[in-house]
Amino acid sequence: MAWNILADQNIPFVREAFSHLGRIRTLAGHAITPEALEDAAILLVRSVTQVDARLVRESCLRFVGSATIGTDHIDRAALQAHQITFAHSPGSGAEAINEYVIAALMFLMSENKLRSKTPALGVVGCGNIGTRVAQSAQALGLRILCSDPPLEAAGGAQWPLVPLHTVLRHADIITLHVPLTHTGPHQTGHMIGRNALRQMKPSAWLINTSRGAVVESRALRQALLGGSIAGAILDVWENEPAPSLSLLRAVRLATPHIAGHSFDGKLLGTVKLYRAVTHHFGIEPTWDHWALAHPAAPLCLVPPRGHRGQAAWLDRLTRQMYDLRADDARMRTLLDLPPDAVGSHFRQLRSTYPPRRAFRWYQIPTEAVPAPWHGAVRHGLGVRLVS
Repeated sequence: MAWNILADQNIPFVREAFSHLGRIRTLAGHAITPEALEDAAILLVRSVTQVDARLVRESCLRFVGSATIGTDHIDRAALQAHQITFAHSPGSGAEAINEYVIAALMFLMSENKLRSKTPALGVVGCGNIGTRVAQSAQALGLRILCSDPPLEAAGGAQWPLVPLHTVLRHADIITLHVPLTHTGPHQTGHMIGRNALRQMKPSAWLINTSRGAVVESRALRQALLGGSIAGAILDVWENEPAPSLSLLRAVRLATPHIAGHSFDGKLLGTVKLYRAVTHHFGIEPTWDHWALAHPAAPLCLVPPRGHRGQAAWLDRLTRQMYDLRADDARMRTLLDLPPDAVGSHFRQLRSTYPPRRAFRWYQIPTEAVPAPWHGAVRHGLGVRLVS
């Protein structure tokens, strides 16, 4: 049976993957409306589209899939009420987000933004992404403090856990990897607000790649301008796609919700959706994505020259794979626009984001890396050392 499919046009390779299942139409995520659904039985979205009761009420949808890790844009109760199956792509962006945090850590360490010689990284949210970050950061020489009250209550942690207040008071850098929740005993909406920011060291840095509303924007801006904390690196923002421009001016590095947007992460999101759809409808999967996944030739790194120690050397190596500073420069073009143009330009920055490959595809000759730094390159950055 052929199915009518409506998909966000920014899901990579969505036509190649799903066209053999039926008729497929694509739209910008924000243009997916109840009227646009028409007779679609399958809806494939990213985080831009709010899938709620209003959207699905009059539809003939049988399946909704999101090529994302998070699901706060999905009203799962509404889908269940209309007997619509849902699937998403947990873990698809985990590798890319970990690499974003690595790039941020390398920036902070190479620019001497940290007072401690052995900085403590506080990881808030120690699931798939948080655990990866902790492992990579430890290999790069940081001390690790992990906090995850829901995981601690469930007894499923892979890392020793401490209370959140311990992380706030003792970490030199805090990185957030939690879902956005507004109910239950462990709500994360505005989890980092005025009180939490006051508990942080004046020399501490905040990194947020989870959801914008986990951090209270006004309180963070006041903390940054008042010197309560040293700085912040933000990939996610309250009120996306129209973030606070005053907060944008106050943070050290800013990006338009692209931490998980590596080529490999987005491709994996599509692969997971494809497998979920074919499984649900009992269809034999035929799309072969392997040729897309593997680079045509090895991605070779050039050993940095004129380095001033390990941190600077690793930062220069990392920038060959992912230049976080370039993404910050693109984001700051929002500051030159009138307020009514900010949202559309933010979306454009995301939809036209340049391809970036996972660090694991890169290699460097073993002899080009100082021996004491082999572990940091191999296990911290995830780069292959080759003979």
